[in-house]
Amino acid sequence: MNKFILLAHPRSGSTLLISYLKSHGQILAHGEVFNENECDLSPLVRPNITGEELMKRRDKDPIAFLENYVFINTLPWKKITGFKIHYQQANEGKKEVWNYLANDRSLKIIHLTRENSLEAYTSLMLAIKTNKWTQTTDSPSPKLTIALDQLECRYFFKRIERNREYYNNLFKNHQILHLTYDELYKNKKNTLTHVQEFLNVNIEDLDADLRKQNKTPLPEVIENYNALKQAFSKTQWERFFTS
Repeated sequence: MNKFILLAHPRSGSTLLISYLKSHGQILAHGEVFNENECDLSPLVRPNITGEELMKRRDKDPIAFLENYVFINTLPWKKITGFKIHYQQANEGKKEVWNYLANDRSLKIIHLTRENSLEAYTSLMLAIKTNKWTQTTDSPSPKLTIALDQLECRYFFKRIERNREYYNNLFKNHQILHLTYDELYKNKKNTLTHVQEFLNVNIEDLDADLRKQNKTPLPEVIENYNALKQAFSKTQWERFFTS
């Protein structure tokens, strides 16, 4: 069976990309099956049990869960199956899920990142503040502002870079496709074609019922933008402050 994972960090565009993949006729795509609050298994193969019971089975034996519920395909028209996973998920104990994935050299990796970590962190903080994680219409969102803590920003920047390096090394012997948030949003058609070629499926016009949530420039969103820009000047992160 052909398999893939969509590896990403929060607010990188991964929800949009997995939604596109779910719309493809030959791809059996699951969402965040290792989210601590839910298990987003595709309804095409989801067993007739409660979400709570599904998470219990997952947490009791995550490898058996992968083999029996995720990396299994009884639908003859589907050529490949996979799921979305964030850096911080399935990291308990001995990291058996990550070891299992790393040991499967046939697994294809789509590694999606957002180059501007300040944009990612701002988006994350706004989502936490509003408890709104996705948008399905083109209607403008209310203009919100937020103040960001300098030390928390620095911690987030470091953690993203550290995780990106760690997982690139973990999957260095795999077929891996590196994508960025900007490529997905600014060059959607070519990027989605590239993804489909990588997964070796037919090229289709993909659709998703999601829209970009916040289009307001960062200086208008971050209340203390100028102070942060000054604090991060002459550091490796000053490139995030483009205005």
